[in-house]
Amino acid sequence: MKSAGISLSSCVPMRVEPSEKSEMVSQLLFGEYFIVIENAGNWLHIRSGIDGYQGWVSANTVSDLPDDFPLASTPHVICSPYAICAVAGKHIHLPGGSLLPSAIEHSSFQLAGEKYTFVGGMTQPESGGLVAFALQYLGAPYLWGGKTIFGIDCSGLVQIICRMAGYWLPRDASQQVQTGREIPSDMAGTNDIAFFCNDDGKIVHTGVLCDANSIIHVSGCVRIDRFDGQGIFNDAENRYTHRLHSIKRI
Repeated sequence: MKSAGISLSSCVPMRVEPSEKSEMVSQLLFGEYFIVIENAGNWLHIRSGIDGYQGWVSANTVSDLPDDFPLASTPHVICSPYAICAVAGKHIHLPGGSLLPSAIEHSSFQLAGEKYTFVGGMTQPESGGLVAFALQYLGAPYLWGGKTIFGIDCSGLVQIICRMAGYWLPRDASQQVQTGREIPSDMAGTNDIAFFCNDDGKIVHTGVLCDANSIIHVSGCVRIDRFDGQGIFNDAENRYTHRLHSIKRI
């Protein structure tokens, strides 16, 4: 394996330890590249070239970074929940947030010597900002470390929909809270990002405000709940499930 690689699969698990039994902490989506920190047999300790996140991936799930890969350019982002491409006689699903190193021309693009042609998906909102992108994921199941419509966590949802809108946020909520401009809760509104803490003040959750009184976030699945200056209120459970820490505007 070279010192840098890329995911040419729909998504690749990133794990805490070099084992298939180890906890998945994130995923590499199609087109996300990485730097190899350490090589341990069939496992690679990597650092994402997109957000700096570190973890272990199985070497047989990723590919060498092509020599002509345009690292200096801004990649094209898939802004629909998924897209379907035909390549080398097969079909591959590209999750929302996947990166293409070159512009799409005539419904196709080139990567690593292969031509990818779009044959499905690619429906996306024309406007509406973060909320419009987030609503595409409504009902998607919760998955720790997930970043796709087939399974996603709270910070994964915020990172991916911000990416679709052109904002490159870190992976975890505890990192994301360092971005943007803090605003008081009584001035919060559509497309603002809210962060929530535990009793020790540690950031443990995040979501995007649909308006001043509701939030779309991941709790069991991607859902909309009531929101106010105290936090998130779940009507079905008749209680506050998350305590507000701060609100940021990007």
